[in-house]
Amino acid sequence: LKICFVNISYRTKELMKLPRRWYQILTRISARGHEVAYVSISPLGRIGNAYIAYGLGFCFSLWKTLGTGADVFLANGIETGALSHLSKRLRRKKFVFDYTDYYAVLAHYEGYKLRTYYAPFLQKTIPKLADHVIVVKEEFREQCLSYGVSEGKITVISDGADTKIFNPDIKGDEIREKLGIAENPLVVYVGKVEEYYNLDILIRAASVVIKHEPSTKFLLVGPGRSLTYLKTLAKKLGVSDSVVFAGFQPYERIPHFIGAADVTVFPHSEGIAIFEYMACGKPIVKPKEKAGDILEHLQTGFLLEDRTPRSFAEGIIEILHNKRLASKLGNNARSLAVEKYDWEFLVDNYLRVLQNV
Repeated sequence: LKICFVNISYRTKELMKLPRRWYQILTRISARGHEVAYVSISPLGRIGNAYIAYGLGFCFSLWKTLGTGADVFLANGIETGALSHLSKRLRRKKFVFDYTDYYAVLAHYEGYKLRTYYAPFLQKTIPKLADHVIVVKEEFREQCLSYGVSEGKITVISDGADTKIFNPDIKGDEIREKLGIAENPLVVYVGKVEEYYNLDILIRAASVVIKHEPSTKFLLVGPGRSLTYLKTLAKKLGVSDSVVFAGFQPYERIPHFIGAADVTVFPHSEGIAIFEYMACGKPIVKPKEKAGDILEHLQTGFLLEDRTPRSFAEGIIEILHNKRLASKLGNNARSLAVEKYDWEFLVDNYLRVLQNV
């Protein structure tokens, strides 16, 4: 099988270094003997207007995509989906759309005003144009059904983790020693530090937790454009000494940062980091999914009914105080990750879709 994956470049170079879902899946598909070609839509030349620069880049990428000779065109973005659909029509091949995000919502955070107008239309249209839609969670399956995509054309394949690389044996002691927090209770977030992720909630939650547990430290690991704002907020709330911003870290170091945690947190209901927390056997505090959450409250995670600083703080404090609960949640989450959410298992299902579309 020959697959052409169409990607789009980020404005922030550090974000491009993160091994996202498509990387985890496609590198494993390549390792199984299938051919994968990568085409990226990038702004062409030094053109000040981003729409013109990306528009020209789109045209250039179409030429490259058509030249791959792919059997299946694969995309996980609305613009890349449009290019993949066009390539499919011109080459009379297949197009699979991997529905992974809240595209219309994200458009509001990107800074391109025009994109906020066309994103909702493409979000509804691209899944209908695809020969098959892979969705990362149940909520997106329900959205696709509401758009008019037939149920038989939709497959749910969640994110996952490499449960060998991410495992409970990694304790992160060197991370704690390096940061001078060997004995402190530690709350860890791993992911993008962007406005969309609402990390101000975690900083505000930290101010509540520290009032109850003054020795608690918060560690935020990841790159993004919100670092300056969050540091200013931490200073304003008087928690600068308790919140550490580690910035971008090489991916091979991420298990060590997670391993250092007593509690892991995520301000959204889904994200690859959640599966990596699970694989490391860590108790997780996160908002509950609207439909079909992979975790069960007080069994495999601590799920919040609302996404507020107070709710996060209460969940964190409960886990810090209840060691038995923390151990139970971490052990159960690890078992679930190994059983259902290892990338190797998920790739079997993903490849099956691509071969049978």
